[in-house]
Order: sequence, then C-alpha cells, then structure tokens
Amino acid sequence: MIMKADNILVEPMVWPKIKQGSILLPDNAGIKKNFDHGIVRGVGPGLWLQSGTQCKVEVEVGDKVLYCKSRRLEIIVAKEEMHIIREADVLAVLEDGDFETEQETDNVTGN
Repeated sequence: MIMKADNILVEPMVWPKIKQGSILLPDNAGIKKNFDHGIVRGVGPGLWLQSGTQCKVEVEVGDKVLYCKSRRLEIIVAKEEMHIIREADVLAVLEDGDFETEQETDNVTGN
C-alpha cells in the first residue's frame, strides 16, 4: 500500500499496564481512552506547498507514535487492523522507556 500526501499507515499496539509512580493506571484512564500508539508501517511523501516545494513527513517507517484515537481511519490490511492518520494527528514519536509497565517496575524494585 502506498500512502499519499501526509498520510501515515500505523499498526496499532496494545497498551501495556502502565504505572505512574506506584499507581496502576486502569484501561479507561485518559491516555488509553483518548489516544492510541503504534508502529509506523507506511509514510506518504508529504504535502505540496503553494510555493511548489514539498513538505516532507517527519516520521519514518518503524517509528513508534502516539496519536489521537478519534482522528484515525480503521482499515484491514492482510487480515490485520491498521490505522491511517494524518501527520498533524501524531502527537509524539515514542522512545523506549516512555511508558513504564507494571512488569518493568517489578523487575526494577525486585518484587
């Protein structure tokens, strides 16, 4: 599948059990309820500006991104759920360790 303009194809990921300090965030917590995260699987070339130059998309295939759940288009590709979003809907590129999971916290504290 070839993305056009500033569209991005994202493979959604399941939210880990997130801890904030010693508080376990439930599945209906704000971040899980309003946002999704996933791995970028396709990126369009970007939008053309009136000046005739192309504004390249800032994310790359393989990036993990956080994006607005309400602004995604859900599709099925090869029997897998995928999301198409616009570049403006990407809130952040995630790095390893951005979400501390319950299991990681237990390993650090020795529990």
